[in-house]
Amino acid sequence: MRPIRVAAAFAALISTALPAQAWTARNGMAVEPLSPSSFSVAWTGRAGARNFWCAAGDYVTRNLTLPPATKIYRYSPPIRQSGEGIVFGLDPARATATGLIRLQGGLGVTAAHARLLCERPQDD
Repeated sequence: MRPIRVAAAFAALISTALPAQAWTARNGMAVEPLSPSSFSVAWTGRAGARNFWCAAGDYVTRNLTLPPATKIYRYSPPIRQSGEGIVFGLDPARATATGLIRLQGGLGVTAAHARLLCERPQDD
């Protein structure tokens, strides 16, 4: 009987760890839909801008099943406090700076570009 109680307690703990509708990106970051066209990527440990964008691109192409050419915009201001997630969406009118170093202008990146940030740089 004790193992059942332990398993039940563990299941309850896991169910409260992530938001109810959270989706897990391939890099392990949790993405929570806020509306049909906006979503939040939760902060996890030492995540940097590329990790957040990777999760956003993965969510748009794999969960929303939108084309890789879909533009994604960052809604949260680039300077965030430690422990804060980032809100992204598909509406260019709500866009802020990307928080990424880019050679060309524009406030958004395509889902395909964001997913490229999932790839780990090769050590030389």
